[in-house]
Amino acid sequence: MAKVILGHPKGSVGGADLQLSSRVRRRIGRNIKRARIKRGLRQEDLGALMGVKKFRISGIENGARVRNQDLRKIEEILGVNLAKSRRMVSAEEFGRMVRDARIDCGFEIEFLAARLDVWPDRLGRIEAGERKPRPAERAKLQRLLRTRLPETEYCRVYPVKRIGVAPTARCGMTEG
Repeated sequence: MAKVILGHPKGSVGGADLQLSSRVRRRIGRNIKRARIKRGLRQEDLGALMGVKKFRISGIENGARVRNQDLRKIEEILGVNLAKSRRMVSAEEFGRMVRDARIDCGFEIEFLAARLDVWPDRLGRIEAGERKPRPAERAKLQRLLRTRLPETEYCRVYPVKRIGVAPTARCGMTEG
């Protein structure tokens, strides 16, 4: 049976690792640890309920790569929602955030699309929630709009090289 994995745009089969940044994995691990302790469980107890060893629970709590099915089991056992830990949003919500930030910066959609090296139609679809940004596009949007954007369902955070742009007083961009 195929499972769709949040970490990859086309999904994945079985229990593949979620493709999350190390910072997000550590945040998820801290939240799992808090929930486990709050319920009075030891790592051995949670591991026994999941059918894994204690060191696997320790690794997850310390930010190791985690399989989607393991996260679902942990959510079920501890009664927590880890989606908040991942700070992932829907494409529609992400699009609204991009549109609002673009308007706050005073950018036209064509100008921002040119800076992103995408067609204005693609940026329009991202803002409308019809498309999800590629990881590099998300990183560039953050820099260009000078705002922090959450991850969408399968958008991963990658370090992207700095792009050469001249700062201005408003949002750090010029049109020239």
